[in-house]
Parts: sequence; structure tokens; C-alpha cells
Amino acid sequence: MYTTLMYNPKSIKSNSEIGSPHIDCNNEGDMLQMDNKTVSLKENWKEGLLYLFPPLLRETLSNIEELPIEEIRIRTGQPVQLCFCGSERLLYPPANQTLVSAEDCAAIVERACEHSVYAWQEELRNGFLTLSGGHRVGLCGKAVKDNAGIRTLTDITSLNIRIARACPGAADALIPKLVRNDGSAYPTLIISPPGCGKTTVLRDLIRQLSWGLNGSRPMRIAVIDERMELAGCVRGVAQHDLGPRTDILNGCTKPEGIRMAVRTLSPEVLATDELGSHEDALAIQEAAFCGVITIASAHVTEPTLLFKRRVLFGLLESGALERVVLLGRHNGKAGHVLGIFDGTLNKLTDREGGVLCFER
Repeated sequence: MYTTLMYNPKSIKSNSEIGSPHIDCNNEGDMLQMDNKTVSLKENWKEGLLYLFPPLLRETLSNIEELPIEEIRIRTGQPVQLCFCGSERLLYPPANQTLVSAEDCAAIVERACEHSVYAWQEELRNGFLTLSGGHRVGLCGKAVKDNAGIRTLTDITSLNIRIARACPGAADALIPKLVRNDGSAYPTLIISPPGCGKTTVLRDLIRQLSWGLNGSRPMRIAVIDERMELAGCVRGVAQHDLGPRTDILNGCTKPEGIRMAVRTLSPEVLATDELGSHEDALAIQEAAFCGVITIASAHVTEPTLLFKRRVLFGLLESGALERVVLLGRHNGKAGHVLGIFDGTLNKLTDREGGVLCFER
């Protein structure tokens, strides 16, 4: 078994105190020895992921049940890092056992590619693999380039396995503020720092608008899933339920996908993740001129920073976006709505701590 060290963010001192973050290991119980005791969390991620790992790590992960895991981070020659909601754990192998090797990383990638790495070259070029169940494996290694840019990744040294979990109802708290009297949706931008639930909430918002739930009317939706994370398609099969009136275009850039969808799918709503470029904004503006509503997300920590992100603020000024939802963490938990704002960034809600959309 691996031995483990539990890490709590409150035990990390600021840079001003010690020069760099560190783990405070003085508390009794920081060092833990895993045993065979398990407590069910009603999770099924292991069924789809344990086969990826080398035997020793597979055995250890099969016995960790006390907290829902958000990410499993594997680095060559380093302890395995498990990320939970608000805490993390490092897994060390027993004495005289080998840490995760380069061969282990290569074997994990080969299994994730179903022993046909060549068939997954496009995904490798983009730096991630999408697995059955919607789980994603982020990759880090040696970039092989040609005249067109990065061609593939080799010599993989790090993997970040993000555990996918469906959270039906995650958008329940948002719908009343994001739907007009006629049941149509306001053009909406969901913002937050990384890891606060943007994609989870956006995914459920798509599903509810597609079904016409919670006061919305059923709407035709085109999802431009550039990073293949909203739907998590594997061989054309969506791993997440996005509703019965949703069309999914994945693997292309957002500007290309938006223009293609408007021309060929006659959507009422366009949905996409992580806006950022001028080309993204221009395509959304063109879609708005055609009467198509956009719901999207972006990495922004607070609404006032939109004034400095001219690409995004321009969409608010033009009316292509009319609502902004701020998500964040409260008491360590992701998925809290910290505010809903109109197109001029006037706050429409005022509740300290926010409303919890979902729990992982």
C-alpha cells in the first residue's frame, strides 16, 4: 500500500511568512497508512478508470473512499496527488518500491488510447484524452512540432485525470434569473476562477433549456465543444446528457463551429466553453445579429475584470450577452453562485456566501 499525507489549504503559510508555500506536517494524524477499510460514496468512477493504473496504485485507489476525488495527478518520479474539494493527499509507495515511472505513464496513455495511440493523434496533439464516462486525461510531455505547430506529445511525464460527475439540477438556482417571461434564455456568460464549476453548471443549463425545464421553453441548442468537455463525446457518443434538442459539434475551433452551426443547424441557442479570443467574440457577435442566443463560460475571477477584458466586455456592450453569473467557492466548496449581474454589471442578487448549485 501507499502511505499518504493529507494536505489542508489552511496549513499552508503565505509567501510573505516563509517565502514559499509549504505543508505543515506537525498535526497528529498528518501521516496516514492506508488499510482495507472502505466507506461507500456511491461513486462509480473507479469502474471506468482503475484499469488505467499500475497494480500498486490501482489497489490503493480502490480502497480510498472517504472523500470524492476531483483529480488524480500523476508525475514521473513523484508521489501521486489526489485532489478533493478543498483538500488534497499525496500517496507515497512503501519503502524500496518504485515511484511512478516513465514506463507507467506511457502504459497509462496506451491503455487510455485503447492500445492504438496512432488513432488518437489528434487528441494527443491537443494535450488531452476524453474517456468513456466523460473523464479527461490531461497530458504533459515533449511537444513534437512541425510547420503547422504541435504535431503530437511524446515522452509523457505528467497526467491529470479529471473525474467527471453529472450534477443534474446544478442550474436550478440560475434559471429564474436567466429566462425571460416567454421562456427563452437571456444570452449569458458564466465566469469563475478555474475549478469552481463553470462547466458543470453550463452543462446542466444546456440540458434544462433543451428539455424546457424550470420555466424555460424547449429550445434548439447547438453545442460547440472545442475541448470535448461539455458533452465528452467518445466516438460520436455523448457521455453527458445535454437534452433531446441539442446538437453537438466537437473538435473544431469555436469560431468555425459557431459559423457552421448557424448556417446548417438553425439553433435558437449556441453554447460553448471558455471564451477568450477576439475571433470567438466576433463569431458570437455575428450569431447575435442572426438572432441566436449564446450561453458560454470564461475564466474571470470577478465581474469588474470584464472591463479590462475588452473582448468579453464588448459582447456585453453590444447586447450579445445580457447576463453574467459569477461562480466561486464558499467554505471550500465549489459550485456557489456568488452573484448574477445584468449586461451593465448591476447585481441582480445579493446573498452572502452565494447559493450552492451542486456538491461534488
